[in-house]
This record gives sequence, structure tokens and C-alpha cells, in this order.
Amino acid sequence: YREHRSEFAQAEERKARHILLKVGQNARGAEVDQARQRARELAEQARAGKPFPELARQHSQGPSASAGGDLGWFKQGDMVEPFAKRAYQMEPGKVSDPVRSQFGFHVIKLEDVRGGEAPAFAEVREQVAKQWRKEQGANRLFERLPTFKDLLYTRDDLQAAAEEIGLAVQSSPWIPQKGELPGAVPQSEAFREAAFGVQPGRNSDALELDDARFAGVNVVERREP
Repeated sequence: YREHRSEFAQAEERKARHILLKVGQNARGAEVDQARQRARELAEQARAGKPFPELARQHSQGPSASAGGDLGWFKQGDMVEPFAKRAYQMEPGKVSDPVRSQFGFHVIKLEDVRGGEAPAFAEVREQVAKQWRKEQGANRLFERLPTFKDLLYTRDDLQAAAEEIGLAVQSSPWIPQKGELPGAVPQSEAFREAAFGVQPGRNSDALELDDARFAGVNVVERREP
């Protein structure tokens, strides 16, 4: 749990309101200076005690103006970078200086923060145990894989490999060269290719079906079309 603690943590979310004064990305000079100064004035009014929702309704040019600038809960990646960077540096209750993005100047009021902390071990014990068992199983599989490969290569049937690993040899129904694979066999094109690429009476190499599944194929019989 300590090694993977960050994987169990919920992403930190923040709740904020903002006032947006629109300025084009290519705007320069007096237009930018005027918008920045107006945003500073609104920030000062908010810090002086004027209700932020009221200021947003009266002055914001963004779509959230009618809701008093309320943006709800958001994660860092949900917002444009300059906005998110500033919002994630603030403390609840604080009002920012003007922040410029491609949309214009934002005055941000951070209202609340939640998440970001990993849950107690007891809360995720079963999840941790499941992940640990999967890792241990994969480690054991890859430790034994060289022996599995050697037995497939040096024998003409699957019995020795099955006995060494503690598995049973299974027989498939007829496997078509094209179309759907029978439900009784691994749904893998690598499995089909081995069935058609190995001579009858011989074993395939170890086939990697996915991250933690391998198979060996012995072709018993081939039926001509």
C-alpha cells in the first residue's frame, strides 16, 4: 500500500467562481492595459467585501455570469493552464489578481478544496490485496515461463509442460482459418496462427495471448478444405 499509495488517492478538486473580462489573444497595448486595470479594480472590490457573485453577474463576460461566476468543482486538467495554475496555488476564500488566458482576464475566487488525500489502508484493503495477488501471480508466471518454453520446444506433445506447470491439456474443436474462433479456445489471432502454422504432431512456441497469459499449441490433425 505504501509503494502504491498515490494510485489510491482521489484527484484533488477545487471549487471556484470567476469574473471574465474578454480580451482577444492578439490584443495589444491600451486594450489589454484597460482590461487588466478593470480586472484589478473588481478584485479589490471583492477583497473589500462586495459579494463576488454580485460582481460576476454585473461585470463578467463569461457564460457563468448568470450563475454568479460559479464554475463548480473541477480538476486541474479541466481548465486552461494559466487559470488552473493560479487556482491550484490559492487558499479557500482568497481572491486572485487578474490572470490572463486566451479568453481574457480572469479574477478568481477559490471557494473550497476536496480530495487529494489517499484513503486509509482499511478502506482499500481488498483492492490492495487483489492488486498484490495479481503482481505475485505475474512474477511467478514469468519465473516459470522459461521452463514452459523449453518443454514445448523439446517435446512432441503438451503433457510434460502441463504436468510441470500443474495444468491440464485441453482439446479444441475444429478451428477455422477465417471467421469466428470457437468459444472453447483463446480468442486470439496468435492462437489461430499457431494452429495453422505448426505441423501436425509438433508443438508451437509459447504464445503470448496478453500481459499474463501464455499458451502452447500442439496440432493433432489438419483437415483440408
